[in-house]
Amino acid sequence: MTSRGMVASGILGLGAIGFVSLALMSQPPAEEAHREAVERAVAEAVAEQPVQLASWEADITPFDHVMGSPDAPVTIIEYASFTCGHCANFHTDTLPALKEAYVDTGLARFIFRDFPLDGLALRAGMLARCGRDDQYFGLVDAIFSAQPQWIQAEEPLVALQRLGSLAGIGPAEFEACMADENLSNRIIELRLDAQERYDIRATPSFVVGGEVVSGHLAFEEFAALIEGQLPEQSDD
Repeated sequence: MTSRGMVASGILGLGAIGFVSLALMSQPPAEEAHREAVERAVAEAVAEQPVQLASWEADITPFDHVMGSPDAPVTIIEYASFTCGHCANFHTDTLPALKEAYVDTGLARFIFRDFPLDGLALRAGMLARCGRDDQYFGLVDAIFSAQPQWIQAEEPLVALQRLGSLAGIGPAEFEACMADENLSNRIIELRLDAQERYDIRATPSFVVGGEVVSGHLAFEEFAALIEGQLPEQSDD
């Protein structure tokens, strides 16, 4: 039986998604802070050596938002939580350089997948998906860039609503978005799938062309991973 099946069968009839959703939504703020501190400590450690998967395909779904050419030889999947400080650092400090060097040049495509560590991260992930499709990565960047403000706000959801309004998401749309159980379940499914498929346990974690690595990597470390996955060019 898979880990997902074991979880589902042992929670008194709750599915795995329902159990994780309940856990995320019911975490008191103090427990959320403790969990985040633990996850950040893990991510802060020296990055693990990449684990090469025996066989791998990017398994892109209609729920994914993809940045870059569909013909790019290397696919990068990020698993991140919107309440993770190192994830925010990656998006503000490292991703722009990766995008310029590899995504914009057609050498790599980039996929962001939620791995919510708490209820606020889940809500932020829902907000990012409630704008237009062409706004998605802009909203992701805005949420990470403003992370210190909304995560420490007295009313974080109100702060997130203000962020959404910059993308044209009005109060009624925001409320409907936060009440969308199907959306929250699909985001939680991303986390469950990451745990089962890639043994993801901390954020940020990445799958780079079939190599799984966790931790806060510098641009040079990413470049080495990507270059190692690029097809060899002939001298002709």
